[in-house]
Amino acid sequence: MNSKKKLIFFDLDGTLLNIENRYLNLFNDFCKTYDINNIGQREFWKEKREGKSNPEILIQKGYEESVAYKFHENWVTSIESNYWLGFDKLQPYAVELLESLKKKNVDMCLLTARNNRENLTQQLIKIDINKYFKEIINVDTNDAVNQKRKYLETYLPEIFVGDSEFDYLASKSLDIKFFCVTNGFRSHDFLKQKKVKKLFTELSSAGSEILDSI
Repeated sequence: MNSKKKLIFFDLDGTLLNIENRYLNLFNDFCKTYDINNIGQREFWKEKREGKSNPEILIQKGYEESVAYKFHENWVTSIESNYWLGFDKLQPYAVELLESLKKKNVDMCLLTARNNRENLTQQLIKIDINKYFKEIINVDTNDAVNQKRKYLETYLPEIFVGDSEFDYLASKSLDIKFFCVTNGFRSHDFLKQKKVKKLFTELSSAGSEILDSI
């Protein structure tokens, strides 16, 4: 009898965490710093969910490339600070799903694109979900697809749950079921355009199928 435990990988930002408030509040702060006055918070978040980078959003609204790339450079150094991470909150059903998988004796690993491991660890402890994960893996945000794929190839979990085209591409062609939620970093329409198959409006809608698949 094969007694090997089942294994699931989870992405963090957008999948288990609602990051919208972090992004909107940081954007609002940066608008004051860089004198950006023709892009609303909601427009910015909509553009991000449609796959646009910070420089693309600013340049298409008429800002100089030098301003756009300076904005982005400072954004990258700020977005993972403890202050801005404090705006994150757990997605609905996140804890319930993790608890259900724990009761089924499933091993879980976190695979997230974060550069600051210390702040990541502190955040997971603060929101009290670090206890669910056998391993917490963070990869470089500048090489997320390749590095996530490397870990997926090494561990070969039964399921990977994410919220972006980066997660999909990392798991593509591997013998791993990919479940994608559309209330995170990317919109349903954008993910559909990227040919992502298993799309769910949120974790609660994906939960029963995840539990049945494990």
